[in-house]
Amino acid sequence: MSPAPPAPPVPPAPPDAHAASHPDEPGPITPIPLPERCAPPGGGLTLLMLGGTFDPPHMAHALLPLRASEAMGLGDHLLVFVPASRSPHKAAQPLAPADHRLAMLHRLIDDLSLRGRAVAWSDEIDRAAAAGPAAAPSYTAHTLARARRWLDGHGVPAAVMRLVIGADQALAFDRWRDPRAILAIAQPLVLPRGEPPERTLARMSAGGAWSGPEMLGWARGFAPIEPRTGSSTDIRALLAGAGPAGPGGLSPGVLEHIRVHGLYGAGGAGSAAGPQGRSH
Repeated sequence: MSPAPPAPPVPPAPPDAHAASHPDEPGPITPIPLPERCAPPGGGLTLLMLGGTFDPPHMAHALLPLRASEAMGLGDHLLVFVPASRSPHKAAQPLAPADHRLAMLHRLIDDLSLRGRAVAWSDEIDRAAAAGPAAAPSYTAHTLARARRWLDGHGVPAAVMRLVIGADQALAFDRWRDPRAILAIAQPLVLPRGEPPERTLARMSAGGAWSGPEMLGWARGFAPIEPRTGSSTDIRALLAGAGPAGPGGLSPGVLEHIRVHGLYGAGGAGSAAGPQGRSH
């Protein structure tokens, strides 16, 4: 998901109008690997949709959304990683190819004993691979609409989605493609980052993109957890010169995968990236 040119404001869609009002992309939808406990009808289940390149995935990618969901009292929740073929905020391609980033997500899930609590959904990667160099940008609104369509078509219409984003992404959210369409499908679950939520919300309000009622909705979306620092970028920088233990934040299986395959300059040569990927 990457920034798109600002679009004219659109009015909020009714909560029950997502199937008809949100853009979608053609083609087969990769099944969401719901655990057995999430079998139909799926009532009360909240899917925490977390997109990113995961280049590499680190423990905070999994632990913070789960901690936030518990702090928000969301009940039965499932963390759904949505790996992209390309970063939403960077012109450069990811350093690790999509198949390695997907494999590292599975290693992370296993390392943290999150089977049944977290899954990786490869729909964006699969779409880009099928389209090849001609792949069109994949917007968040499209991806979430496809997820909603799959859930509705596979007997779990009662499941709801929350879009997990960092506070830095919330600040720029009005510049995403169809921001209000996104919010009509999946309300945000915002992870504080670098500053208290009150300061981030004040900056969002000062930007003038959101109405008063919309700002109240954003305020309800901020999780009451401590702001975090650090990123995959920091970890990649450490990997190139790290000792045998590697940098903190990586689970043992992810670190092993990086070393065995020589990713990020750790233990061998890095890899080139794959096809066009995701855009906000």
